[in-house]
Amino acid sequence: MFFTKAGFVTAAALFAQGQAAAIASVPAGLNIIQSVTVDNATLTWYGNAGPATRSTQEARGAQDVGCGSNRIQCATSHAYDGPLCLKLFSTLTNVDMPVEPRSVCLGQGTDQCCISWSKTTIFSMEQKDVLPSAKRVYSECGPYYSKSGQEWNVLLDGTCVSQCLSNRPDGCK
Repeated sequence: MFFTKAGFVTAAALFAQGQAAAIASVPAGLNIIQSVTVDNATLTWYGNAGPATRSTQEARGAQDVGCGSNRIQCATSHAYDGPLCLKLFSTLTNVDMPVEPRSVCLGQGTDQCCISWSKTTIFSMEQKDVLPSAKRVYSECGPYYSKSGQEWNVLLDGTCVSQCLSNRPDGCK
């Protein structure tokens, strides 16, 4: 099969648009709270699509037996981009966090690194609150393009959650 130069460029552009669109799509149950450009990458904060509800049971999350035990499991599905994760970690130390996020992603081209957590926290968080777990997962699972990682029983600003480091905003599974 032969392509003309114009046909090849068009096909490549359509392929690139399709790849970018696949990463930029918003998963069911989430919406984009805020999106900003940072150093040739896009930092996107996601929140619940509906109103965030915090039950009394969730408020007791900090007292859950095992909360804070921080068990980590690495997987090969939904692998993060290691160098982009490092860039996300450094970016989060210098930006403000919107209200009630559920995940944050840094995307560049067709790659992205995301930190997500299982439920909305009880109190207002700061961006630095999500970093300790993300860095532990990165350290345990490695700086590769072939892994993702989840940490259970993370005490995140007063709420017991599972936290994920992967290539998507809606968790590791």
